[in-house]
Amino acid sequence: MRRDEHGRPHLQLPDNGYAFGAPNRTFSSQFFRDRSGQPLDDTVLAALRRLKNAAFVAELDELLPPESVAALLRRVDLLLDQRRLP
Repeated sequence: MRRDEHGRPHLQLPDNGYAFGAPNRTFSSQFFRDRSGQPLDDTVLAALRRLKNAAFVAELDELLPPESVAALLRRVDLLLDQRRLP
């Protein structure tokens, strides 16, 4: 595990366009294309809400750069608002 200049652990998670796409580019995953527009069931929505738990977000802040945490929370909000896969 990589550590920052203060010795804190940081995950390095690539987003290569298969998971979330890239600016000005459509999602490239066949898995995503096959499921696009499908509604999210209550179990998935509950799991997404747990991702916004303050204690969990604090743990993420220890592992990921702030911009990655913010991007994740924006994606969670989008999914919760739409209640379906984009």
